[in-house]
Amino acid sequence: MILAIGGAAVGTLLAWGGLKSLVALMPQNIIPAEAVIRLNTPVLAFTLFIAVMTALVFGLVPALEGGAKGLERTFAG
Repeated sequence: MILAIGGAAVGTLLAWGGLKSLVALMPQNIIPAEAVIRLNTPVLAFTLFIAVMTALVFGLVPALEGGAKGLERTFAG
């Protein structure tokens, strides 16, 4: 879970830095001055939700299968 949240945080920082860099490199006349280019908060929230759910599913399913009855016979040889 910590790895998923850390990865989402690093991805957000990379997106923020990349967006700032791209806006700084764009020619002045391409996008009107009234346009605001920024990160979309609902999209970031959805991405964080997907990252956490993916970590839960792919971490919980093997743990549940590992706790199944009869597993000790498999490892006993």
